[in-house]
Amino acid sequence: MRSQRRISLQFLLAVGGLLVLAGGLAVRQLDRWQEEGLDAALLAQGRTLAAFTFLNPDDEIQLAVDRLPPLAPQAQREYFQLWSGEGRVIVKSISLADGQRLRTATSTTPEQDLPRDVVPSQEARFRDILLPEGRAGRAVQLDFEVPRSGVTSTSPPDSSAAAPQPATQPPAIEPSTWPPSERHRLATLVVAQSRHQIDHRSRLFAVTLAATGGLLLALIHLLHRRALHLTLQPLRQITHQMAALGARNLKRLQIEDPPRELRPLIERLNALLDGLEQALARERRLSSNIAHELRTPIAELRNLAEVGSRWPKKQDMVLQFFTDVHDISQQMEKTVTHLLALARYESGLEIVRHSEVRILPLVEEAWRPQVRAAAAKGIVLARQVAADASVRSDVDKLQLMVANLLSNAVQYSPPGSTIRCRAVCQKGDWSLAVINPAEHLQAEDIPLLFDRFWRKDPARTGGKHSGLGLSLVRAFGDLLGIDVQARLDAQSQLHIELHFSQRPTAASVAEISALRIG
Repeated sequence: MRSQRRISLQFLLAVGGLLVLAGGLAVRQLDRWQEEGLDAALLAQGRTLAAFTFLNPDDEIQLAVDRLPPLAPQAQREYFQLWSGEGRVIVKSISLADGQRLRTATSTTPEQDLPRDVVPSQEARFRDILLPEGRAGRAVQLDFEVPRSGVTSTSPPDSSAAAPQPATQPPAIEPSTWPPSERHRLATLVVAQSRHQIDHRSRLFAVTLAATGGLLLALIHLLHRRALHLTLQPLRQITHQMAALGARNLKRLQIEDPPRELRPLIERLNALLDGLEQALARERRLSSNIAHELRTPIAELRNLAEVGSRWPKKQDMVLQFFTDVHDISQQMEKTVTHLLALARYESGLEIVRHSEVRILPLVEEAWRPQVRAAAAKGIVLARQVAADASVRSDVDKLQLMVANLLSNAVQYSPPGSTIRCRAVCQKGDWSLAVINPAEHLQAEDIPLLFDRFWRKDPARTGGKHSGLGLSLVRAFGDLLGIDVQARLDAQSQLHIELHFSQRPTAASVAEISALRIG
């Protein structure tokens, strides 16, 4: 998989970068530790040379040669050089002048001198230098005051009293306090060693680190690819099972022992498949229900057209045919209007315009189209709505919801019954309920009331309702933020309630009255 290779490459680059950074820091730290050790050795050598430096009775700077211990290991060369305060070279090591271990400056060439700072300082100064043979080296410079001694300049100091005792620290100097005539008592010493060993150890350590890091990176790469392969195995199973899904095959995902991180994903996908299967089932039912709803009125129109064409001269029959055609067309138009409203809602095209809506006038306006059908069945509407009760909502959509509830109640209530429309305020929130007798319903029918085209009678005989009214009520309730609930009480009274989660602008004691329409 390309993505898997990309993940592996990014991981290796990140790990490799960290290894390089860690290796660089380790090499740098090793260099620092070795350099600190070399500086300590140089400083000890410089202090040893300074301790064996003295002024003879003739005020000349000398070095106790016979008591001078070896400064460098046998495998290394000694590099040191001593100057007087005036800048005259006193002695230097054999590595800087051919011959014996120490030489005076009579035959010295400038190219064989060690570098020094001409300005004295109380502090030891370390620097990297280039040795005469061209190798890298490290040097320390010490500026110190030379003590006096009773030893003559012509004879070397002996062990009885002439040689100065080595000091652990060269005498401190204050160059600014010395007059020019006393500058001969100052001395500058530079001691150097080759950096070859510490540089060699650093290079060897760096190569070892690089080889170890390369092997470690290769091992990490193999382990990471294996771990990534095992980790992505459930995803490959999910992809394989998802590829086999289709409209007629919505088998749920079955992954054996999935990782904890993937379980929410699998659960969500299975829940999505459940919803998709239910949506497809509703879609199939919807197509079947639409066909059934339109088949009957279309058949009626066709029969009316055939009968009317056979007896065109019978005016009374033709007029009745036109009346029937008008009623059938209205029924079909209402079904199509409801379907289009539901389609706009599901597509998110319905626009909501909130305003202050008074509940009582809205109920009366929604009841007006039902007056004739209610009067024909002797149905009574009892309103229980406060005169000043109001909510904030979309007046047109809310009126359509209430009209559908009242129309449904008139259609399915038995003759001579009473329909109640009641508004109640609890804790500042209003609820509007439409209550009507529903002896034909059972408790298990309540969850199906809001399904599209659902009817208690599967044969769909009788009535002019298509079964879309309550579906539209639920859809517009979701759109307006109104909680729509249905329940059946012990007296077989159907309660469909609209709960508004907002505070009314006015509230008063409900005025209850009964109005017979007829």
